[in-house]
Amino acid sequence: MLLQLVIFYQLPPVKGKSLHYYVVESSLWHENFKKVELNETMRERDEVKFTEVLNKLRVKTKQDKLTDEETAKLKGCETGQNTDDAVHIYPRNKQVDKYNLQRMQKKCADSVYIEAKDYEKE
Repeated sequence: MLLQLVIFYQLPPVKGKSLHYYVVESSLWHENFKKVELNETMRERDEVKFTEVLNKLRVKTKQDKLTDEETAKLKGCETGQNTDDAVHIYPRNKQVDKYNLQRMQKKCADSVYIEAKDYEKE
């Protein structure tokens, strides 16, 4: 028995199409897998309002605004603790590259930059 777990209910990519789009369009997927939908929240099951806000963030558009209550719910999750080892999410690759470079320089103070050169085999 093969079990393939794909989670579709997540944040979409900043650019491009979500994995769900490609899977729905693929006959290979439908020919080889049976879809089972998990519809009960387990991790945040005791936090119904928090779960609702997370779900709203996943599907909202730029025009959809969070209510003051929803914003307060999210702000209430902030701890103020050092977040160096936490997952960081940025909307632009440039921001990701900058953060990654800062982290690498902090962990590897003696780094060396080597520029790669491409050669064609004759």
